[in-house]
Amino acid sequence: MTTKTWSTRFDEPFSSIGHFQLYPELYPWVGQAFHSPGPRILVLGESHYLKPESDYHHDAAAWYAGINIQGRSDRAWTITREIIANGLENGWREKSKTIYRNIEAAATEAGVGASKLGSPFHSMAFMNYFQRPAQVSRKSIVVSKLDRNHSAAVLNSVLEVLSPEIVIFSSVLAWSAARESIHRNQHVRFAFTPHPATRWWHTPMRKYKGKSGRQIFIEALQTDGGQSSGLA
Repeated sequence: MTTKTWSTRFDEPFSSIGHFQLYPELYPWVGQAFHSPGPRILVLGESHYLKPESDYHHDAAAWYAGINIQGRSDRAWTITREIIANGLENGWREKSKTIYRNIEAAATEAGVGASKLGSPFHSMAFMNYFQRPAQVSRKSIVVSKLDRNHSAAVLNSVLEVLSPEIVIFSSVLAWSAARESIHRNQHVRFAFTPHPATRWWHTPMRKYKGKSGRQIFIEALQTDGGQSSGLA
């Protein structure tokens, strides 16, 4: 049985977000130490995915209107908080959890939550940017206009609730879709990296001045303002 290790401090305002009323499974993970002293960090993944045979999420209009996923055999694949809690319990042993394992390692190296016991996930918030599972299991979502609009609206609402100081998109696809629609202010530092489950996480890239995705992620957590590769 999964041990509850997340904070519910922000659940009341989350419950007022229309999309989360349809899919409370997508509530962001918020670590229990998220509101402790130190920068408030929100990390964004790309999207959940479902079993290969599932297609009930393929119609974007139907998905955003609301589909009853209670009783679906892969509903648990959309429960962000339990996915992370399970991973923290078992050490991210499944191959499909590479994204979380790599984010955790990089955040640890950056010193996130260094003064506390356990994973840096206890000091961060996490959600997937796209608010609909990818059409093909373990592949990137084919982004529709509805995906762009709803994902941006949900993120803007979450930013108002959590008031993070650092927001990192761990997906170039998500950042490309979001960058013109998210509400930004001078108190939030945005950054983006390649997906942590791709080879670019560990591979230096010329377009980012020879830095890997992991290096960009770490620098985004350590930089006090300013601009550098991967920062926006």
